[in-house]
Amino acid sequence: MTFKTTMLAGSAALALAIGATSAWAASTAGTGTASGTVIGSTGQLNQVRALSFGNFAAGAGGTITVDGATFNGNTATVTGGVVAAGGSPNTGYFQFSGGIPSTAYTIVLPASATLTNGGNTLTMDTFVARDQAGFDPTIAGATLGGSGNIDFTVGATLNVAAAAPAGTYSGTYNVTLNN
Repeated sequence: MTFKTTMLAGSAALALAIGATSAWAASTAGTGTASGTVIGSTGQLNQVRALSFGNFAAGAGGTITVDGATFNGNTATVTGGVVAAGGSPNTGYFQFSGGIPSTAYTIVLPASATLTNGGNTLTMDTFVARDQAGFDPTIAGATLGGSGNIDFTVGATLNVAAAAPAGTYSGTYNVTLNN
């Protein structure tokens, strides 16, 4: 009989201990909320004025460079046998609007581009850009203003072959603004 009583007493003590543990282990769950908005640049990049090397004679060949190291430059420098002959040399002028205000941006310019006149070609290279503050936006560190807009100009060097045929040469070059 002693065995049975002890067994019942032990079971009751165990049940009491389990019940007490369950009361302490009770928990309540809840949820939290979070939100965020991903914004992206929906800006527009527009060319306001075309890059122009003006008028020149090829002569023995050489280069003609429109100064892209100065914002809104309008001078051309010739080397070799190229002779400047007036016209209106000027940098290409671009406006970017609608970017993310006060954020970093960079401009990517091509290594080279081609101008054509029928089957004849001339190559542009050494592209250079400047923003209104005179900063080179092709390197890291340029920042859009509080409006999310920026104006910049692009210059380049045109390689002129000796005795390049006369005529108007034209073409395109890619400009990418990363914001």
